[in-house]
Amino acid sequence: MNRGKAHSIWRRVQSTFTRQQYSGIPNDVRRDHDEHTALEMQPSTFSLASFSSKIQKPRASFINSNLESTEETHTLIHQTDGRQKTTEAMEDGGSTSNLVENTWIVGVRYCAAAGTCILAINLVIIIAAAGLATRDDRNSAWGSSAVIYEGDCGIVKRWSLGLHLIINILSTLILAASNYCMQTLVAPTREEIDAAHARGKWLDIGGASIKNLLAIGRDRLGLWIILMLTASPFHLMYNSMIFESLSTHDFGYFVAPKDINFSNVHSLTTPALEKCFLSPYVPYNKESSLTWPEAVSGIESKNYDTYDINTCSSFVPPHVGIRALVMLADNLTVNDGGNASVLGVDPYVYPWNNSVVAGRFAFESAGVGPSIQCMDEMISNMEDGDSLAESIGYNYNYTVNECLVLKVGEHCQLMYSPPICIAIALTAFLKVSAMFLAARVGRNRSPPLLTVGDAISSFILRPDPTTKHLCWLSRKDVHKGTWARKRGENSTTIYSSLSKPQFWSRAATRWRWIATLSLCLLTLSTGIFLLVLSLDGGKFQWISASLFENLFSSNVDLSDYSFADIPGVKGMLQSVVFVNIPQLVVTVCYYCYNAVLTSMLAAAEYSSYGIERKALRVTWPIKGSQQRSTYWLSIPYRYSVPVLLLYMTLHWTISQSIFYTEIAIYTPQDKEVSRAGGFGFSTTFILFSVLVGAVMILALCILGLRRLKSNAPLAGSCSAVISAACHPPTHENLDAAIRSKVMWGQTTGLPVWSIDSEEDEPEKGHCSFTSLGTVKPTLTKLYA
Repeated sequence: MNRGKAHSIWRRVQSTFTRQQYSGIPNDVRRDHDEHTALEMQPSTFSLASFSSKIQKPRASFINSNLESTEETHTLIHQTDGRQKTTEAMEDGGSTSNLVENTWIVGVRYCAAAGTCILAINLVIIIAAAGLATRDDRNSAWGSSAVIYEGDCGIVKRWSLGLHLIINILSTLILAASNYCMQTLVAPTREEIDAAHARGKWLDIGGASIKNLLAIGRDRLGLWIILMLTASPFHLMYNSMIFESLSTHDFGYFVAPKDINFSNVHSLTTPALEKCFLSPYVPYNKESSLTWPEAVSGIESKNYDTYDINTCSSFVPPHVGIRALVMLADNLTVNDGGNASVLGVDPYVYPWNNSVVAGRFAFESAGVGPSIQCMDEMISNMEDGDSLAESIGYNYNYTVNECLVLKVGEHCQLMYSPPICIAIALTAFLKVSAMFLAARVGRNRSPPLLTVGDAISSFILRPDPTTKHLCWLSRKDVHKGTWARKRGENSTTIYSSLSKPQFWSRAATRWRWIATLSLCLLTLSTGIFLLVLSLDGGKFQWISASLFENLFSSNVDLSDYSFADIPGVKGMLQSVVFVNIPQLVVTVCYYCYNAVLTSMLAAAEYSSYGIERKALRVTWPIKGSQQRSTYWLSIPYRYSVPVLLLYMTLHWTISQSIFYTEIAIYTPQDKEVSRAGGFGFSTTFILFSVLVGAVMILALCILGLRRLKSNAPLAGSCSAVISAACHPPTHENLDAAIRSKVMWGQTTGLPVWSIDSEEDEPEKGHCSFTSLGTVKPTLTKLYA
């Protein structure tokens, strides 16, 4: 046997071997065309490393014997730049896997890179906080919290708001990147879909899916679980990485003359005031009370502010930055003298009751040398205080229109928790590592079908025999088991009519809607309940311009906050987890919310092909084609960006609605007497959280009331329904079809599977995605 004959035999054997690798449908001219097109478009279904470019010529000759044009065959083999690179690689003996890279892996790498940047930002924040904390000797190296800054409460408030906003932006971004990677991990390949369809099962395409977890490999399943589990620390601890410690001062009231000021206050000094002045006016509080010399010093140094009576009434002890409150009586003057014009106020009756009980601090008795007896001592020795007041003839009325507020230094603290910072950093590192591994694992498998366009492209190029003559198939039919019974190459053709356009809400299953709305409404109801509780008997300012100004001002008003100690919850870390449970609940709501929204938008995109001819939106467009590229999977930017912004805002407002904080109480002498950690509630931010949540739920319901644009069978994310709609006419160039604009509708030619069937009848037809001409389907005609 000469060398030429041996080479010819080898080429025939090689050509036969390549055909056996694909389980196509034999004895059909059109199907041979489909087989070789599918082999070229799916190089990862078998190894090409052993082939050389010389072997391509006999394949071209083989195809040419069944087609009309050699030029068309040449187009089939060298239709993409990617395959040209593959041919060059095969000539060099190289591997195609290193040259032909799927763009979906690039998307995963972008997410991993974004996660790395977020991890770096977190490390910068942690290092900066640790550096600032080393300046305070009170901080322990192994403590659960450390002070970053101590001083002005306004500065602490602004830094806390800003840092929590940054934290929620970072957490939203890293969770969005993680969600993208999780979706790519569960996205099925064509081989996985074919295997599922062969068993009468279907998979989800174009969205997050729990169902697909049963069909993916262990490596992808393991990475998916890691990405899911590493989300919990972000929700349960991230917002408490930075928190505030608020300082408040106990203060008392006393009455002074209207004309008191920094220049004449010293003239009011008397031995009786120096001995008996107390604020608050209670016997057992002498050690922590403000003394008269301290009050004089505060007024002489001009360390006070003047307010009207309405503002004065709003100051309730303990309060931030107030040392004492001086009530200015209109009918008292400095000329009356200190003993007569400086009066003590009953600490149990506060100014907002309109009337105040006041009295002198001391009583001077006449005799051989005046004796000074403090009023509080006299009252404590009397059984009937009213009789004493009546006996000394002390019964006057005073009018108060203004007050002086003596100020004191603030001791608010901005704090961070080293254990929480370490936990967040380790979690972020583990999450980013899983993202990079997801990209690496993806290199060794066929390209997944991430979008509806990916699925349509694959099913047009290689029609699925298990869904032939079922173009009317909808997701409802699949759930009822109709497809599982009718699938197969030899099944009988069953014609059926199409349904009218459905509501968007039908794209998601009933149980998914029930779970989503139940969880979201229950969470919203809890927020409303907390809002009602916080409003009950409390102070609240409804939405106004001044409200927004106060939110970002340097003023700290504790009247909008409530504090509680939850029984059974002890320790800082337990408290942090407890107050962040709403964050976790909202995230679970978001996953359900996102699943419903994804289903509706995927169905809307799918249905839009029934009224408009347009290019397929795929993850990896063929170079030179009209296919559209995308960096989003199933939610367009016009929906995903507002949803992410609302979701981020909701997390931020919740972090300010219920939070962990510490409260330190100081005496008028500026000495800390107690400190406690607890749960803080902000009425204003609870209201904002309820409003944002209500807007999101309402928007989802409104979208669900929209109708789909065409009467294409409702697919949702069901692979079987999408497959059933992709059986194009026999004479269509499938490779050219996926490159150009396509449309779903009644075809003018017979589908591939009907080439041996009876002639088409006028009252019957077939619908499919096609690049050829279509007719708008009617509700009266039968289709298969």
